[in-house]
Amino acid sequence: MSSAVRAPSLPAGYRVRDVDRDADLARVVQLLRTCDEHDAGVTDVSEAWLRDDWRSSSIRGAFVAENGAGDVVGYLSLEALDPVSSVTMYFPLAPSVRSVLRVPWTAHCAERVERLGGPKAIRYAVAAAEEEAGTALEQSGYVFARVFWHMQRSIDASYRAAPPPAGVSIRAYDADADDRLVWRLVEESFAEHYGQEPHSWASWQQDVLGASTWDPELVWIAAVDGEPAGVVICQDVEGVGWIGDLGVLKPARGRGVGSALLEHGFAVLAARGRTLVRLNVDSDNETGAAGLYERAGMHVLRAFHCYERSGPGE
Repeated sequence: MSSAVRAPSLPAGYRVRDVDRDADLARVVQLLRTCDEHDAGVTDVSEAWLRDDWRSSSIRGAFVAENGAGDVVGYLSLEALDPVSSVTMYFPLAPSVRSVLRVPWTAHCAERVERLGGPKAIRYAVAAAEEEAGTALEQSGYVFARVFWHMQRSIDASYRAAPPPAGVSIRAYDADADDRLVWRLVEESFAEHYGQEPHSWASWQQDVLGASTWDPELVWIAAVDGEPAGVVICQDVEGVGWIGDLGVLKPARGRGVGSALLEHGFAVLAARGRTLVRLNVDSDNETGAAGLYERAGMHVLRAFHCYERSGPGE
């Protein structure tokens, strides 16, 4: 672990250091939960997800801000599959220090992005409902781009999926044969989505197949007239079911494949005893996924705002 240093942009008494992935796990989780509960009244931060984030192929830095007593009051993660193309920052602050640190912390985080991002890279910033977060980002040259929704619905053991439409079938994932197929289905389904960067097979193996939340029994593949057309990857995390990824290939859209996969995912999670299902979606998703989820009984639990800024160029 590197020693803590005073960041020039922060007031006296605060310092920034690299995350210690063992010693800081519980402390960062607690900070994120405190922020969530203050801002949205709900939290689902888990140690498993944070640990997976820190070992992913896209992580380019994770830092904590501390006060003079050594309390963790800020967190910054920088993610980029390819820093020449894009860099994403997530930079929550404890409610108790926002009035003091919001502007200097945002400036510090944005400067970290500049060190990492290529000249033409898009800089993305994800902000929850934190006081003045958007204003501080705009002062750093970012502009509002999209809203991402965190959605939820209740289920119970009685839930049953409707039969798939004619010509559509859903089968279980085969761990011995389907790894590359699932990778291809996800990559091709999401290729045109906002901010999407391609995962190489090597990074997919590390980030998805190597994640603590990967469960082969929660992965299902759809076919249209016998040809692979879509996939749903579910997760079971600390008693809550998740639709992690749901993708349908472009030629197969409009056939009810997405609805069939979503309902199948609900049913699989209900059979595990889950009573809540959650997911994250771009509210302006080009495929209309947000509308699909609303029609399936999901409602918006909270929102995350995405801001962006182009690099200075060559």
